[in-house]
Amino acid sequence: MSESNILSNIKNFFHLPFEDPIMVFLLVLLIILFSPLLFRKIKLHYIIGLILAGVLVGPHGFNLLAYDRSFELLGKVGVLYIMFLAGLELDIKEFNANKGKSLLFGVFTFLLPFVFGFPICHYLLGYSVPTSLLVAGMFSTHTLISYPIVSNLNLSKNQAVTASVGGTIFTDTAVLLILAVVMNQAKNATESMFWLWMGISITLFLIFIFFFIPILSKWFFERFENEKRLHYIYVLSIMLLSAFVSELCGLEGIIGSFFAGLILNRFIPHSSALMNRIEFIGNSLFIPIFLISVGMLVNIKVIFSGYQSIVIALVLSVVAIGSKWLAAWITQVCLRFTKNQRNLIFGLTSSHAAATLAVIMSGYSIGIIDENILNATIVIILLSCIVSSVVTQKAGERVQKDELENKPKEDLQQKRILIALANPKSVQNLIETALLMTRSSKKEPLYALNIIDDQDASVSQVRKGQQLLEEAEKIAAASDNRLRTITRYDTDVASGILHTAKENQVTDVILGISNQAAGSVFLEKINEKIQKDSELNIFVLKNNHPINTQKRVLVAIPENAEKEIGFLPTLYRICKLVNQLEAKIIFHASSSTIDFLKTTIKKNKMSVSADFRELAQWEDFLMLRKYLKEKDLLVIYQTRKGAVSYHMLFEKIPYYLKKFFDNSGVILVYPKQKETDLSSQNLLHL
Repeated sequence: MSESNILSNIKNFFHLPFEDPIMVFLLVLLIILFSPLLFRKIKLHYIIGLILAGVLVGPHGFNLLAYDRSFELLGKVGVLYIMFLAGLELDIKEFNANKGKSLLFGVFTFLLPFVFGFPICHYLLGYSVPTSLLVAGMFSTHTLISYPIVSNLNLSKNQAVTASVGGTIFTDTAVLLILAVVMNQAKNATESMFWLWMGISITLFLIFIFFFIPILSKWFFERFENEKRLHYIYVLSIMLLSAFVSELCGLEGIIGSFFAGLILNRFIPHSSALMNRIEFIGNSLFIPIFLISVGMLVNIKVIFSGYQSIVIALVLSVVAIGSKWLAAWITQVCLRFTKNQRNLIFGLTSSHAAATLAVIMSGYSIGIIDENILNATIVIILLSCIVSSVVTQKAGERVQKDELENKPKEDLQQKRILIALANPKSVQNLIETALLMTRSSKKEPLYALNIIDDQDASVSQVRKGQQLLEEAEKIAAASDNRLRTITRYDTDVASGILHTAKENQVTDVILGISNQAAGSVFLEKINEKIQKDSELNIFVLKNNHPINTQKRVLVAIPENAEKEIGFLPTLYRICKLVNQLEAKIIFHASSSTIDFLKTTIKKNKMSVSADFRELAQWEDFLMLRKYLKEKDLLVIYQTRKGAVSYHMLFEKIPYYLKKFFDNSGVILVYPKQKETDLSSQNLLHL
């Protein structure tokens, strides 16, 4: 190749804006990589850095990147992803319990900006009624652009966040309906036919979301349980399909993606490997590209395009941001939220991006919106996104600090789970069960143990044990959890488990048994050891089905079990498991134990859907068979000899499991009984 050709290629390669796909993608990745590092040093959230980077490299900055179809595509997927994550991470039980709060905030955050915006646009700035309606609607919309901040702070279940997410769907839906009406009037369409079509399309959308997707998802996750690589592709496909159907029915795609997350919420446990993949890919790629694309739309030059543009931009910016603060303040007063929660609501809902652009660009395309408002909208997007990121970060950190200070001392103490592994077929279920029982902070130490017979330590046995531990590491790593693996040589499995637990200061042990007769023999031996050592909470799992497919949990509790030292910690574990599975828990216990459970759940605000059925005497335990369905999980509380809740029929549990519950998933719970420095009065939060 001649020198002239080489120079020509170099010139074409670095032609601005970059057109080479490698250069474009490389530059985007470098922005995503270095923005957090740079802005962390100046104590600002990286979201601001991504938006400002988009301003600099975009067509109105140094023109390094063109806002073409690829950026439009990935940017749109990014905003859909934000709303999808909001629905997926939402605590459904908390949302249902506080849906009135979401609706109230939705009304405030829609009406107040609209009520202030319309007269200012119509009477102060002199715009027509259709134009004023659209601009006022634009004030009411918001995009949860700073939602990744609260997600990273583990605040997605806070009532302020739940109200913000629910209010977003209400206000954006209302504004988009106003947009549809204004567009309909502008096109002189028949009003009766418009409302008829709108009613039919919304009905079809709701049928698709609440009927078709749950049936399809249930079938898919059961049919392809072991095809883990397909799960993420399916979830992403459902998100995009729901957004497409939403737009097809005359609604905005973000509404469809949010409802898709809401429906898939109960199929994807929050601490599962699939959830980790969804969050990782979204926060690493799609959402950052969306934020960069928002910055690329901003044209700083419009601020200096004339006196009129500056005035309109300033007025509209003050109304857009100020009315959102007012809505958050009134919500705080009505719902008795804290000052930090108010600021968190304001931070989350003050940013204008996707829905705002949808409204303004639609009006601009048919001549209702002029260039002054279009330019002012770009300024609003930039300012509101910066305000949103800064306020959400600061308020989120304070709310997180408040939550930690209000947690009971026992909930903050170090707890460790040991998972005993022996059967390759049970590794997946044991590790996933342990992960679902841990705190959402993911800082709880996990240990995986394999016992090797000291008298028969063959090469094949050692290799088999190593493979079990490696598989356990992979499963834990897929959900972003660290797992320490331990190999122990011992002559007795039960002794090896208990000794390892003591050596590593473990508080909880999870082990599995098979459905075979050998499993019953092993359980009897474990029982003998457990009766001699009562310092641990022990969970024995016998499960025929994947843990995440079980949506009802029946818990059998003997009388006086609540008086055992380990009852509350094990209750926390079981309720945490149920909460992660989005399952329903049904307690079978004596009337006094039921009263204690109701008081405990209410006092600690445990977000579980619970029913209570009286089990007058433990002899009626076998009656639970008639309540069990195919994929129910049965939890049986047992205690050692000499305990206040001990019953002689506990000795027959291995026989009952084999004869009557052979096809059912079962967890046997042995709460610790020896007095420790932990106070039995410390209650637990989920």
